[in-house]
Amino acid sequence: MATLWNRCSFKPFYLSRSIKSLSRYSSTANYCVNLVRQHDFENYLCCLLVNKESRHSIFAVRAFNVEIAKICDSTTVETIGKMKIQFWKDTIDSIYTKGICPDHPVAKELQKVPKDFCNTHRI
Repeated sequence: MATLWNRCSFKPFYLSRSIKSLSRYSSTANYCVNLVRQHDFENYLCCLLVNKESRHSIFAVRAFNVEIAKICDSTTVETIGKMKIQFWKDTIDSIYTKGICPDHPVAKELQKVPKDFCNTHRI
């Protein structure tokens, strides 16, 4: 069995190293990471494989996706759901056109995403 392990061409990946490297981010970044980990675990694991320079941007976009996906599950009244979607439309618009960001952890992280990473702000 040991010889089979020695012949493997892949290198083992240690999640603890990637998780420890996330702790250097701000509390808003940690909020995004935890949101993705709790609600979209498969993509959380995939985001850990992204290089360190892009990881916070990927988690911000994935957290935004979780926020949008949670709207359908968290509201029973259609009007409230539309208001939440309108909040995110206005937030994205104000981030990309005015540079103004509301006091929301995911929105603050989306504001840090480089503009060349997300080349459009259409929803």
